[in-house]
Amino acid sequence: MLFLSLTIFRWVVGERGDFFSFEFAGVSPDIVILSKSLSGYGLPLSVLLIKDEVDAWQPGEHTGTFRGNNLALASANAAIDIYWQDQTFSQNVKRMGELMRARLEATSLKHGNSFHVRGRGMALGFDCQSAEIAEGTAHKAFEKGLMVERCGHIDQVVKFLPALTIDTETLDQGLDLFDQSLGETLKQAARFPGAGGQGVGRAG
Repeated sequence: MLFLSLTIFRWVVGERGDFFSFEFAGVSPDIVILSKSLSGYGLPLSVLLIKDEVDAWQPGEHTGTFRGNNLALASANAAIDIYWQDQTFSQNVKRMGELMRARLEATSLKHGNSFHVRGRGMALGFDCQSAEIAEGTAHKAFEKGLMVERCGHIDQVVKFLPALTIDTETLDQGLDLFDQSLGETLKQAARFPGAGGQGVGRAG
């Protein structure tokens, strides 16, 4: 017998719009492992979900010292009650994700359309096609008060993972700062071709 097991620990619950990240694919996993953001308050908590028909544990067969602490359990319960009783929160995440994608694609077009926007929902990446440009942009963004991380096989992608409760005005401000930082980095790279990432990001 073959089982489908999915582990969701890297992404925030609801970050793609739906509670899990796999609903769009139409799959129905037998086992789902959740962790990290599940508590809704940044507290450590993980949960194992198993379909009744494949749950073979008998009382007393599964023991251990790893248990969710009471505060994490309480905050997770509150988060589900507040945000997941209807589709309002989920629909807003999808709407904000569409806004983010539109803004990032406009930024790509504005600066030569040589970049790629990846991801779903409010978990997006801006592929700069160059680790130096991504690094320089991240440095300049930090100087302006915007914190972004990089990923990708050569760290060429700038990650966008805002809080799911962020308001439109704050999101727009952050995307404006990113646009400005990218533009400044590209201009600087044109002035100093061949400069390393730190030179592009920090030179005057």
